[in-house]
Amino acid sequence: MVLQAPSGFGHALSALDLYLGPSREVALVGEPSDGGLLALAREVWSRYLPRVVMAAGQPGDESVPLLVGRQSVHGRAAAYVCERFACRRPVTEPADLAAELAS
Repeated sequence: MVLQAPSGFGHALSALDLYLGPSREVALVGEPSDGGLLALAREVWSRYLPRVVMAAGQPGDESVPLLVGRQSVHGRAAAYVCERFACRRPVTEPADLAAELAS
């Protein structure tokens, strides 16, 4: 494989890493005009997380399975860090999200 498609070898290793290692999902829920949603998204984007899938949407959005049943918290944008669709308590502060992603 390496000799036939050397540029694809890195992608193959990434796929193997995703298959072998634990992966996490991050669901971000909030209003697009809310700066909190963007701040939470930036917290995820600011780090290298090859095994994290992120989805963002408005409260009540059920077009993406990860967002089903997820709501904002007291009108604030919320982040749910999940593993195999089992989620921890939602956080609303970027610093709290950073701690969740680090653990």
